[in-house]
Amino acid sequence: MDCHAQRYWKMIAEKQHYKRRNYKLTGLTLLRIFAVGYVAVVLWLMYNETSLVYPGMPPSVGNWQPNFACETIRFRSADGTELEGWFLPHGAPQRDIVLFHGNAENIAATSAAYGDRLRDELQANVLVFDYRGFGNSKGTPSERALIEDGIAAVDWLSQRVGKPPEEMIFYGSSLGGGVAIGAAESRQPRILIVDRTFDSLVGVAGDSYPLIPVSWLMRNRFPSAERLARLPVPLIQSHFRDDELISLARAKRLFAAAPSPLKVFIELDGGGHLAPLPAAYWQRLREAVAELESHLETADEEPRR
Repeated sequence: MDCHAQRYWKMIAEKQHYKRRNYKLTGLTLLRIFAVGYVAVVLWLMYNETSLVYPGMPPSVGNWQPNFACETIRFRSADGTELEGWFLPHGAPQRDIVLFHGNAENIAATSAAYGDRLRDELQANVLVFDYRGFGNSKGTPSERALIEDGIAAVDWLSQRVGKPPEEMIFYGSSLGGGVAIGAAESRQPRILIVDRTFDSLVGVAGDSYPLIPVSWLMRNRFPSAERLARLPVPLIQSHFRDDELISLARAKRLFAAAPSPLKVFIELDGGGHLAPLPAAYWQRLREAVAELESHLETADEEPRR
């Protein structure tokens, strides 16, 4: 082989080696970019967990001058944090309800949307309150803090109406269902009602961020099914079939965890996580409450027979 041919094949070999090296560098570079981006997303989610779980609703949103009777009340949580609520009295109350709203609401928006409806449909005094960091309530939210706020709200209503929590109804919507279940571990209600609530907040987050190890990272976990399994309280649960945020399957896992034989599941057609409750829901809710109360009254009378 002459020197010209040697130089030619040497040049070809060098080009192929350069291409292989270049491809290798490109692959490593892309891998590094992906890794850096992935870590950045994880750190962003960890840093912003509080605002993602508790977006809240500022006092600038909602009707703060409602056309129904309500009393603005203020009380303190266990750590002294000042909270604000509305007490919606019923003229001839048959029940007393603590309303735990969702994570993107405040007392004004909640009361206008369904707080007064709940009062009228179930003929009840209703207390709706803002967790810390929501509306005009002070402080910064966290799972434990919201549950303590819920317990403080129950204690306030108990003192106001002169009845123990065992004679009250807790009504929780979405995240509020998780808070109500957490509060019920310390203050068991007569009936627990939850609407569009999850079995586990970690599970919901995992559905939304399947590539993120949320089970390792989340501080606000709300293991509602695990907690409910320890609560032998009558349960009424409702859920939209097409809820895009909290799946119907998760709702049914929560319902299955309830140990009480007195439980009712209301499955609503269509809808979404933020869809308004239909008229049919309120009729079914009244029937379910009356049904459970009838069983409870029978059970209360049996020891006296």
